Amino acid sequence: MANKKLSRSVSIIGVGSTQFGSPFDTPELQGLSFQDMGAWAVLEAFEDAGVNPREVDHLIVGSTSSPLNNSMNISPHHGFLEWVGMKGKSANYQVSGCATGFQIVNQAIDMVAGGRADIVVAVNIEINQSITHPEKPSHIRYPFSEFKNLYGFPANHGTNGVDTSYARWIGSTFSQQDMCGRGYMRRAGISQDELEDGCIGAVCTAREHGKLGTDTYLRQTFDEVAKEYGFDSVEEYMKSDMDPYFNDMDRINYTGVMCEGAAALVFCASDIARKYQKKPIEVVNVVQCDYSVLTPNCQHRMTAEAAEKIYEVTGFRPEDIDYFSCTNMDQFEMFDACEEVGYMPKGEAWKYFRDGKTRFDKEKPVNTDGGTQGTGHAYASTALHNYKEAVLQMRNEAGGRQIPVPPKTVMVRGEGATHMTSIAILKTLED
Repeated sequence: MANKKLSRSVSIIGVGSTQFGSPFDTPELQGLSFQDMGAWAVLEAFEDAGVNPREVDHLIVGSTSSPLNNSMNISPHHGFLEWVGMKGKSANYQVSGCATGFQIVNQAIDMVAGGRADIVVAVNIEINQSITHPEKPSHIRYPFSEFKNLYGFPANHGTNGVDTSYARWIGSTFSQQDMCGRGYMRRAGISQDELEDGCIGAVCTAREHGKLGTDTYLRQTFDEVAKEYGFDSVEEYMKSDMDPYFNDMDRINYTGVMCEGAAALVFCASDIARKYQKKPIEVVNVVQCDYSVLTPNCQHRMTAEAAEKIYEVTGFRPEDIDYFSCTNMDQFEMFDACEEVGYMPKGEAWKYFRDGKTRFDKEKPVNTDGGTQGTGHAYASTALHNYKEAVLQMRNEAGGRQIPVPPKTVMVRGEGATHMTSIAILKTLED
């Protein structure tokens, strides 16, 4: 998107989400179709915003997994307007890997800022742990492992993330995760053991936050997990064969836990926001930077460039940020991002996470919903959940994980599919 000032002020007035989890172990998701989940999130967001669906101008639906998991449906927004009371209004669908959530947020902001709409709802829906079949009602879900049995051919999953006319398959994001870890170690001047100490602290805090959530998937802390498997400490468990490396840098428990879910946000022109919501949250601005996955250290470079641009276009400084939300498919990119946006000193982020200083009630709160280790990694739906959590914290409505002094200025840094980074600054709308 163009990294310029917004033409008019935009605010978030409504947030909503389903329970996150798997239809095979999460009762709230059992028997729900893709459309059911989306309607749950959208209608909850409408209720939170205080808007009638007929007042909403446009609907944006995003999903990374729909074309593969949702009866091979290439147009999942078709008919969805009727499900949420917006029949006859306009809608569109986006897919861009795990970046989809941030892409639809950016599009919604652009539409309102540019005057094409006064109110826009964006919803992302993911059913990545299960599949449906076109000959069966879509609320009937099958394990993804049944894809070949149901369709007669293997799923083209993963390798379709790269256009091989101009690039090559390099193993999804795993090579970039490894590169990010090595790059952070070099810049921070630390050993791999020290990096792992930071990772252990990060995921332990994430699970503590997840346990305090109301719609999060992962409610068992790592202290509880370690005891369940007979270990005396989390560190002993994390560095055992129970938590093996899957590349040179990452252990299983250092990365996101896959799950399903939907989340929605309602965006509105700020000058009419209080007609609907008593506590609107203003989007000061949002910027985006994209690199090919083949670019060395692209995660680091995208974050650095996007951070420079967001401060340039908003006039805000790192010291203004009260709370930082950050995608964390692996912990290395989160350490790096905390430092590149200036939320933590260079070379020190791993210590903040190691020492538990990123809890909701400590000096530098990060991902108070637990991120991909607490909420779970529902692909692009987790992106919208990051925004939802930021809004709840700013409205002093985050319950047991509420930051003691509600943040007035929040930064949401999102990264997806290892090809884009988006950074937004939110602030409490002044009277």
